[in-house]
Amino acid sequence: NVFPAGKPVFVNSDSVSMRQADKSAIFSGNVKAWQETNTIFAQELQVRGAGDQISARGNVRMTLYNTGADNQRKTPVLSSSDALLAHKNDRKIDLTGNVKIDDEQRHLTAEHATLFFDANRKAERIEAEQKVVLLEQQPTARKGTGEKATYLVAKRLIYLNGSPATVTDARGTMTAENFAIDLAKNKVDVMSSSAPTQGTYKQP
Repeated sequence: NVFPAGKPVFVNSDSVSMRQADKSAIFSGNVKAWQETNTIFAQELQVRGAGDQISARGNVRMTLYNTGADNQRKTPVLSSSDALLAHKNDRKIDLTGNVKIDDEQRHLTAEHATLFFDANRKAERIEAEQKVVLLEQQPTARKGTGEKATYLVAKRLIYLNGSPATVTDARGTMTAENFAIDLAKNKVDVMSSSAPTQGTYKQP
């Protein structure tokens, strides 16, 4: 989750309101919440119970080092969105509205995205939906567009779906319903689909 149990979470804000009825705290104005290197910035942050649910809204920005207990990841996942919602027991973070996610050499935008974590709190996969645009930096400078993308972090594999989805790189453009983008092997495969595949490619 955003802030794993067992370590203190610090919050700075312009104001705070505590509600005993539902054991919640609402932090408002220039909010910064952090636990070690994981950080959330927002205009409003609400925490229920002992961090059972965390919600944020208003120019939400998150810096997440998605690590297990043994290895510290050097490059964080950076995200921005209109809103964020995280449930401790679900091991996931929902981002909604103007979502942008940066992970190493990749830049992803969409209207909604969910980050899923395994039992060791490592990011397992990222699912993005609606107006998905995937940009990779050099040397591939690849661009993908579609309606849904699933990024399997450990496997370094992205599934891109659309009606159609499009992948463009230095060699040309392909359109199909389903793509598998293998980041480790720098390979793009068209998955089986009922729709025809189209492509325009330059000679190497």
